[in-house]
Amino acid sequence: HPLVLEPKKEEGQQGGPSVARKSPLSPQKLLSSTSRFGGDFLWPKDKEPPFPESVEEVGGENTAFCVIQIDFSDVTSSIPEQEISSNEGPWILPRSGILQFLIDTADDESMYGKKHGNIHHNENGYYLAFHPAMEEDKFDILSPPLDQSINDMDLPFNTLDVIGLEDRLLSPSGVPIKFTYERNIPPHELDKRLRNIVGETQMKWIEEASSIMNENDTGGRKKKLKKVSSVDFDESYEKILDEIRKEWDQLLSQSCCWLEGHPTFQQDDIRPNTKNYESLLSFSTTATDSIFMFGDGGDAGLLLPKGDGQNLSDLSKCIYFWDTG
Repeated sequence: HPLVLEPKKEEGQQGGPSVARKSPLSPQKLLSSTSRFGGDFLWPKDKEPPFPESVEEVGGENTAFCVIQIDFSDVTSSIPEQEISSNEGPWILPRSGILQFLIDTADDESMYGKKHGNIHHNENGYYLAFHPAMEEDKFDILSPPLDQSINDMDLPFNTLDVIGLEDRLLSPSGVPIKFTYERNIPPHELDKRLRNIVGETQMKWIEEASSIMNENDTGGRKKKLKKVSSVDFDESYEKILDEIRKEWDQLLSQSCCWLEGHPTFQQDDIRPNTKNYESLLSFSTTATDSIFMFGDGGDAGLLLPKGDGQNLSDLSKCIYFWDTG
């Protein structure tokens, strides 16, 4: 069951007004409502700043933009514990602590924090961090770089709207997050684990039948298909895919970001070891009001090996990908 993260609209607003930049929030104020897209973000005082090489190059200024900051105490305060426990995914989500996905705006070699199509690129272009719950005096407040626009910083946000999104993302409060659980959905049609749903035998036939369907000889295709299986191609594979597409179309039309659940792909499942890597965080540009934009309408995700991701204690093997159709 994916935990959907939606931009929270303030009461009486259609999407939020243009917000002028004010002084940074105090740690106490920021800790009282921490989960957000963009905006100021917390950083432990005893930890070196994100992307230290870039910080040094620009003379000590922060170069990190916090795409999303999730305070798990916000999750537990907005969703009943019983519902969280019953929807637990491949690892146990913490009940407190802060998860952050950061992009280095000074990395000129990357777009949206990584090189397109290279899942192993992590030369300080992005950073996934988790901070256990701490007292407010243990944190500093870092503000996003303010001398550039969202587009100039190669950030994956949809600024081609009329709701003042860019100003909201650069404001201290950012765009607050609303949490809701979505119904369980099957893996995406490009997910290699689709085998586990339709079965190895069925998938073997599907692959062979698909190969035959690509042949130019129409008459030969029909004869070969009869030999391959007595099951009609259209009424098996296509029926399964149609049901899966309907489930995903409904999710993607309403959701631009979710925790756990299954990843979504534009071209292919990029995981090097499908059985081990699970989805931690997914982003999509398909939703009508999606605040994200990867390329000309792509998707993105953060994946972790199942065993290494327990309680989010080890994020060093995170895979970040984004792709566009």
